[in-house]
Amino acid sequence: MAGVATLAMTAVAPGAAAQEEQPVGCGYAASGPEASTICWLDMTGFNEPAARTAGGQNMTVGLPGGYVLTYNLRITDVGAPYVPQPIQSSPVPTYPPAHFGTGLYPGIPGQPALYPTQSVQSGAWSALLQNIALRDSSGAQVQGFAMVAADAEATGLNEQMRFESSSPFTRLDPDDPTRTTCGTALTGIGTGLVDCQGSGGGPGIGGYGALTLKTLSPTTMRVTMIESVNHAGREGVAFGIQTSKLTLNKDVASRAGAADSFDVSVTSPEGTPVGTASTGTGNTASTGALTVLPRENGTGYTLSETGTNLGAYAQSWACSNAATGSSTPLPSGTGTSQQVSPQPGDDITCTITNTSTPPVPLMPWQAALGALVLAGGGWLVFRRKEAATTT
Repeated sequence: MAGVATLAMTAVAPGAAAQEEQPVGCGYAASGPEASTICWLDMTGFNEPAARTAGGQNMTVGLPGGYVLTYNLRITDVGAPYVPQPIQSSPVPTYPPAHFGTGLYPGIPGQPALYPTQSVQSGAWSALLQNIALRDSSGAQVQGFAMVAADAEATGLNEQMRFESSSPFTRLDPDDPTRTTCGTALTGIGTGLVDCQGSGGGPGIGGYGALTLKTLSPTTMRVTMIESVNHAGREGVAFGIQTSKLTLNKDVASRAGAADSFDVSVTSPEGTPVGTASTGTGNTASTGALTVLPRENGTGYTLSETGTNLGAYAQSWACSNAATGSSTPLPSGTGTSQQVSPQPGDDITCTITNTSTPPVPLMPWQAALGALVLAGGGWLVFRRKEAATTT
């Protein structure tokens, strides 16, 4: 079982980019749909005897930003006749033809899969995650996350995977006709019960697909792996937690003063600072990627800047989202602050650029008046003439 971790924000030197905090008990894939926001649960601490008891095994995962995920894991055998086979944690890919961990979500560290040690004959086993809860650094329970489950082996002919959740499922893996992902039938997308019926895989490594589903803020989630009667095989599963990420960058395109400095910050809807950075006398700064959780009421995170001599600069905002297909509105325009309301899976980067503004030209009468002032006694002459005229 991974230990509880309360992670402090990393101090950022002026003009430097922040270093993203590392999670405890989960890890990110190198690529894949929404990969930068899915932390795959490391099952290295899996204890099968404990997980097979009625009380299950309590698990804890630390996430960047001080968030802590807790859940209870239970392993059960389903169906009869059935000889239970030992379940172990495993790195991915679990075997060479598996798509998960090779073509899809490669590079996951640790041992994210739960996988039988040998073939299962004519039966089924299930992994149940229950009492799922995410808490912030104060211990308060929060929402705005998603749980992810993936086929960590290959669902072939005479095999089936059943996904159940207290919230509806959506699909993450691309529907690739060249792969045999649920080749016989895939039903239930958009509901809390999804069935994947396998079929024969294609030739060589990569012939199989890997169904990957996500479900928003569930309290329970079960995946059952079924071998048909008189068929022996192995199936595995991997779980992940999905949050959102925000990065705020600062760029100084031109300077009004060499000593001008700018500070940028990301603040939660409750007003708590999430991340900060400062340019100092440099031209760039970044908060780094910050793990954030959307709010159910849609309130947003505030992105802002403060600094010296701000009146001498014009601001412009440009934002992008690495989550293709996301419908989240992105900030744009001018001003020293903006708001954004990310959804689970969003990986939003915003850059606020400061450009120095030229001084406003003087009107002719202002220039003339200035000349009088600079002339020293000219201002007194002007006042005497004015006084003589009025008398």
